[in-house]
Amino acid sequence: MLFEFEDSTLQPIYEKVMSGTRLSYEDGVALWKTPDLLGVGYMANIVRESLNGDKTYFIHNRHINPTNVCVLLSCQFCAFGVKADNPTAYEKSLNEIFSDAEKYNGGDVSEFHIVGGLHPDYPFEYYLDLLRGLKERFFRQFIYRLIQL
Repeated sequence: MLFEFEDSTLQPIYEKVMSGTRLSYEDGVALWKTPDLLGVGYMANIVRESLNGDKTYFIHNRHINPTNVCVLLSCQFCAFGVKADNPTAYEKSLNEIFSDAEKYNGGDVSEFHIVGGLHPDYPFEYYLDLLRGLKERFFRQFIYRLIQL
């Protein structure tokens, strides 16, 4: 082995990776907890190359955040949701969103991810118009609709 792990607890996991042995739940926990990101990446690349050879594909995406105002402030899912009266609250019109997205039209952006708060006053039609408007304007880009990151 040419690679030296900073975290010695990764060595048994590395041996499993090299032998093709399925990792256990405990191995997953160890990978999650380790500060040795380079070691995890090294092993991930070994698996990737064993499955796909030297082919790697990248997706260039941009997030569209219509608003950070959210009704679900107690869900602990995100760190950016705020109440409408918060000074950091923002609400983008459809035209503002289309204008922001236009900056990436014709470039190498292949996906738009629509994320953001669940605004208590936005009607369902707002989201339908958002999706329709994006698809009409940016038919080359894939649109991930209202995903959670």
